Amino acid sequence: MIKKYKNIKDVPNNLRGDLDFLLEGKTFEERLNLFSKSLKIEIKNKDSKYESLESFLKALKKDEKSTIIFNKLFNYSSNKVSKDLNNVENNIEYSKLLQLLQKHQSEIGSESNRIYKNRVKIKKWLKDPKFKNYKYYFSNVIESFKYRLNDKVNDYLSIASEGNIDVESIFSIITNTELDLGFVIDSKGKKIKINENNLNSLLKHKEFKVRKESILKYKNAYLKHKNSLANILYQEFKSINVDSKIKGFQHPIDSLTFEDNVDKFFVKKLYTKVQNNNHHFKKYDFWFKKFYKAYYGEKATKYDLSRDIIKYKSKFTIEEAKEIVINSVMPFGKEYQDKVKEAFDNGWVDYMPAEGKRQGAYSIGSSFGVEKKHIHMNFEGDLKSVLTLSHEMGHSMHSYFSDNNNILINSQYPIFQAEIASIFHELITYDYLLKTSNNKKFKFRILQEIIEGFQGTVIYQTTWSNFEYDLYDSLHKGEHPKTYSQISKIFINNKIKYLNKKNPKLKEEDAYNSIRVPHFFAGFYVYKYAIGQIVANIFYNNYLTEGKVALDNYIKNFLSAGCRENPVDLIKKAGADLNNENTYDLGFEYLKNAIEEWVKLGKEIYKDKI
Repeated sequence: MIKKYKNIKDVPNNLRGDLDFLLEGKTFEERLNLFSKSLKIEIKNKDSKYESLESFLKALKKDEKSTIIFNKLFNYSSNKVSKDLNNVENNIEYSKLLQLLQKHQSEIGSESNRIYKNRVKIKKWLKDPKFKNYKYYFSNVIESFKYRLNDKVNDYLSIASEGNIDVESIFSIITNTELDLGFVIDSKGKKIKINENNLNSLLKHKEFKVRKESILKYKNAYLKHKNSLANILYQEFKSINVDSKIKGFQHPIDSLTFEDNVDKFFVKKLYTKVQNNNHHFKKYDFWFKKFYKAYYGEKATKYDLSRDIIKYKSKFTIEEAKEIVINSVMPFGKEYQDKVKEAFDNGWVDYMPAEGKRQGAYSIGSSFGVEKKHIHMNFEGDLKSVLTLSHEMGHSMHSYFSDNNNILINSQYPIFQAEIASIFHELITYDYLLKTSNNKKFKFRILQEIIEGFQGTVIYQTTWSNFEYDLYDSLHKGEHPKTYSQISKIFINNKIKYLNKKNPKLKEEDAYNSIRVPHFFAGFYVYKYAIGQIVANIFYNNYLTEGKVALDNYIKNFLSAGCRENPVDLIKKAGADLNNENTYDLGFEYLKNAIEEWVKLGKEIYKDKI
């Protein structure tokens, strides 16, 4: 049984993760003052650094050192806040850092404007071998200038942005503080308050009434605010549509995918390929219902789809989880495995849940120059916790190789690439568990995790992304879907394309996800999760067919490549060509095989009941 801690201070030091090393023996205030001095040097050199190539390169090196100081301060203070959200001192330190950064940004002004002013010089520098490591980054910046507005308009927009309405924060306030999800009462009279943290466990509850009421009350809580949430979504998308139009983009999606060097045709290809391959889930849905009836002796309804249909080993200690992750990465070679061991031995991971600790899990960003790529999680002792540890370690190892093989400017890989490493890490862990276990029930559950993970990452995220696309397209055509009724119609028409049903009938209330997903307020990016899963599947297939050669290629041309070139070209060098339509079909091949193996095991387990 995993111990629940009342306070983060009660958690043993070896389970907390080490952050103190980031201060390098000094106080937070001393490190903050050092950062402040480095920022003053940046301001002093902001214009003079463009006088020559030599002075520019020298300034970039100084900026890199300043960024490392910031990264250490940021990771120290932000992670301390995550450890204990209610700690006043931690929040004050974090606020001081952000205030200093905000003050600096207002004093130094727009670097983009300075690059634009000196673009002729920079274009010449791009041809100089000494500028080689900076070529890709600054070429992209200069390329973006074709969508740049003039200085006066840019200055106006910069100043006016302080008065912009932050619709994301309004959405967050409504959904986090004003939604009443209500209570459910079980057969023993126990009253259970529904919240985001216990919803999944309620959907697995042994009582049908609890499961059904939890879903309906959760849905209805959002529907009570449906028109206000729909209008907030409309305002967000309308603002981005107008911005893209002013800057000269042909379509809002082109403006949102520009940084990744893809376009609307790229994402539409993803939508088509996922729709064409979604039929693989028909077999899974059919057999899930068969196995459900075999296990529970009753027919599955739409309120039963989250229930476990097998009993398997469900508890793991932290030591067992670490051992699984270490053993699973053996094929990657000594450097990789030694670094994972070091991560566990030297305090990279903050494991335990405690009151006041931030929920969920993440691996730190802004990691360049930070030796320990901190992982924040809440270990519950179940299979999901083991896979979460593996997933986040995948991110941390990506950061380790990227940071150690690139200069700062080329190390900060985008979201387009980020999920590939973490998902591939999970696949390698699945592979290890399946190969080393003789327990059919455990393997059955692992395969189900793989299938459901694919469904959540590829099918759901692609469906949501396609909805975003259709909503932007509607605005682009001059339509104004601002009510829930209008937005839900777009959502339903899109969702139907991804359902394995003939003539599906959906009601307005079935579109509540159109106003529920917070990712819709963070730019157009959920399709990148689907890309991450598909590419990770290709890399896994390469590993199965080529062994160590494929893994060496993955480390050299993906993990170590950072963002030295555009993501699609970089991924192609590592072994997955996203411009080849067969790539998507091959990505689904892994799913197809998992479903077939899952069905085979299920038939063996339930042979006397089906």
